[in-house]
Amino acid sequence: MLDEKEFKEKVRLATLVSFDLLIFDEKGRLLLGLRKNKPAKDFLFVPGASIWKGETFKTAMKRISKSELGIELELGDVECLGTYEHFYEDNFGDGDFGTHYICHAFRYHLKENEKIDSGGLMDQHEGIFWLSPEEIKEHGKVHQNVKNYFLKKASNRLESWCR
Repeated sequence: MLDEKEFKEKVRLATLVSFDLLIFDEKGRLLLGLRKNKPAKDFLFVPGASIWKGETFKTAMKRISKSELGIELELGDVECLGTYEHFYEDNFGDGDFGTHYICHAFRYHLKENEKIDSGGLMDQHEGIFWLSPEEIKEHGKVHQNVKNYFLKKASNRLESWCR
């Protein structure tokens, strides 16, 4: 695991690979958190995290879902929506460099009576919200990278390996 100084250098020099988890409840609403950290500070965003060096997708899915949602998901539990590029002008700390992610987006529908534990999500978010796809498209605080998951021709969607 990198310390803060090493991670800052990684963000400055390299592209990060991450997972975004689009978690839907039984009413078809998406789970979003109001970010309290850069990048995307003060915007509503989906749970997710970076993949660690040497970590397989299988292991990353289990780790990220457990830490963000309190439920351990397998790759077979989720639907791959595609691969996206996320560019931010800022980074998690100070400095005059941006952040670049290659983000793999996955969809999961909570099963009946399945609940998330928002404790891990609250580490980086001020509150959680459940919004319908229609509300997401219109809401001014939902980050554009999240809105792009609902567009058929998102400008930041890469040719996907999972379709």
